[in-house]
Amino acid sequence: MLTNLSLQNIKSFNKEATLKIAPITLIYGPNSSGKSSLWKFFLALKNSLEPHQQNNFLNLARSDFASIKTLSFDRSKKSTFTLNFAARQDIENPTVFAFNFENPRPMEEINDLNSLKKMLEEKMEKKQKSQDFSKEDMSDLVRGIEDLIKQQNNQKTTIREKLQKQIDEQEAIIESRNKEFSKKLDMLRNKDDLSEIDKDAKQFKEIQSQLNDMNIELQLEKEKFEKKSEKNNKRENINNVKINELEVKSQNKTFMKFKVIELPIIKTTDQGIVAAAVVGAKIVTRDQENNIINVIKKHYSEHFSKDKLFFDVKINSEKKKRSGILFSEPSPKEIKVFDMVGPNGPKEIKISKSTSKVTRYLFLPTEISKDKSLWCEYFNFLQFLKKKMLKNNKKKDKTDEEIFKSYVNEHFYQEHIDLENTFGVKGDDIPQIEKTYNRIIEAMLGDIDEFIEIMSEDLETFIMSGSSFIPSERFYGARIFKVLFDEIPDKFVDSYVGNFDEDGKQVPLMKEGEEFFRELMNVVPISIVDQVKNLYRFNDELISFKKSIFDSSFPMGTTGANYGLTRTLTSSIHEDDEYKRKITELLDKVDLPFEIKSKLDDNGNIILSFENKRISKSDRYSKEIPLDQSGNALKSILFLLSDILRSKDSVIILEEPENKLHPKIQGNLIELLAGLAVEKTNKIIIETHSEHFILRIQKLIREKNFMTHNVAINYVYLDEDGEGSKIDHMKLDENGKFIKKWRHGFFNERLNEL
Repeated sequence: MLTNLSLQNIKSFNKEATLKIAPITLIYGPNSSGKSSLWKFFLALKNSLEPHQQNNFLNLARSDFASIKTLSFDRSKKSTFTLNFAARQDIENPTVFAFNFENPRPMEEINDLNSLKKMLEEKMEKKQKSQDFSKEDMSDLVRGIEDLIKQQNNQKTTIREKLQKQIDEQEAIIESRNKEFSKKLDMLRNKDDLSEIDKDAKQFKEIQSQLNDMNIELQLEKEKFEKKSEKNNKRENINNVKINELEVKSQNKTFMKFKVIELPIIKTTDQGIVAAAVVGAKIVTRDQENNIINVIKKHYSEHFSKDKLFFDVKINSEKKKRSGILFSEPSPKEIKVFDMVGPNGPKEIKISKSTSKVTRYLFLPTEISKDKSLWCEYFNFLQFLKKKMLKNNKKKDKTDEEIFKSYVNEHFYQEHIDLENTFGVKGDDIPQIEKTYNRIIEAMLGDIDEFIEIMSEDLETFIMSGSSFIPSERFYGARIFKVLFDEIPDKFVDSYVGNFDEDGKQVPLMKEGEEFFRELMNVVPISIVDQVKNLYRFNDELISFKKSIFDSSFPMGTTGANYGLTRTLTSSIHEDDEYKRKITELLDKVDLPFEIKSKLDDNGNIILSFENKRISKSDRYSKEIPLDQSGNALKSILFLLSDILRSKDSVIILEEPENKLHPKIQGNLIELLAGLAVEKTNKIIIETHSEHFILRIQKLIREKNFMTHNVAINYVYLDEDGEGSKIDHMKLDENGKFIKKWRHGFFNERLNEL
């Protein structure tokens, strides 16, 4: 699961700041320092991944995370959020995934050509400073100009022009009538005939009434115009916030870059009740498949060499056709046309109508680093694997190359079988497959320079796809990478684990197996193969992020209490004795010795009550107290515990759970949460000001009841030089003591008051 989240130029975080995540994550800091932005960002991402969202990143309309004006620290710069899945916190520079997006300029900044000119000059100056004004840089600049002009043109919509014209016309009429009215008044003052005066006065009243009506109508038109303009501008700005680049980084350097392309949505023409129930558009037609092909064609015509991928490739097929149930006869040779053929072999681009997650995004490579420092770990691990292969092979009559081929062959044999069974096509008829096979052997036999050349070339066709701006699967490519750093290592893993003795007990790892896993664990945090798998899983993991509503605004017994968490809690306690027992047991652990009871009222509603076990029971008087008459603390803890009990493999966000709690109960609560987080493999993110949480965690570690790697303490503060929010990571040693001092002192306010 996710272990680090970094934000840069997002909300108050100007420079990159990293939130460390563990089973218990504590976020401390002064008010308005940026604490809430960290966990609210997760919820904004989660909302944006919902299937019905048309504007996938970011769904600002539905979240309280930010508005278009507050999303970034500096709207003239790109913004980045980075995901790190390395399980080991001691790895300093693991492979991480940085998602970059451009911030749309404020509308008021591009309302005329002068501001547009200034923006272009800023871009030119930035490019000149880099002293590297290439053809690609010029293309970037042209695209930037086009985007800015498009934003400016979008402001002048047909609706706006029409409304503005109506307003101008009505203002001209009113002005003309006012002049006429003033002129007649002057004439009236010079007249002596009373009948004429009376006649003109009536006419003036009619004109004045018309002018009043026109002014009212004009005001309504202006209000209508302002509302529509505001709505259009808001929608336009939100739509402009799009992820445009995914950067894979290792050792704080760029290892690989992907261009993120959002595919156009093609809606189906299905009618009827079933179609109406489908949320969002489904990409199920051949038109969308053609869109994917065209996007890939265009991308590879602009990046890398043109012979990487071939489209509409015709290959002879010898697939047999059935002539009855038991017999088949050879058919004349047919021609099989594949949508795409490359180093991985043929690719059929078929979009299933039954899939729940349609392909909406493609992630196409644009840059692969050949920096030797980034490839050394891969190369060294490959040398380790080769030694294992040679050691395992006891036949001395084989060359090293023949031994390596024996490991690679099985991974290609099944591919040949699948091609023949599915399409009637022989793998030998596809030269790209044989070339990839040979390149794998060359990578295994070559030096580090040859290895880097082959591997970086292999990644040029590594394409990912997904239903959201976070990729969820490998679309094509990286065949060599997958064989060497995924499939072959997996075979070794299977040989070392999963062995059982005669009694059915798993055999412990031998020395050789322990050595293999040590090497494997060193390479996993930096391996793009392993970390990409974590990225794919993050789409589903993000669904498990939720904010506990333990401070529900619905009191017991009200209409709102019949819904959501309140209803779940009351029904679970009333209907499930085991659940009630667990709740009571957890209350005891936080030093709230209450027995929870339930019954139905005359209307069939569940009524919860509690009885304090420390108060002696009396036969005369009942000590049961309705829960809606209790203090808010008990209700909050009940809701919180209910949320925790029902969650497994989830991320639960708690905002200041210490509110209204006695100091001792605060300590008991964090101890309980720490145990449940590990037991249920949950992660609990807590924004808090509680000193007692820290003190109890320190005690648990000191008494060896809690491990230091299970807690992450983050201190958020505002930089004194105006550089925005920053984060300190407050690590604890094995004795529960802080390794470094708190930047502004650890709750030193109480010392200042003495």
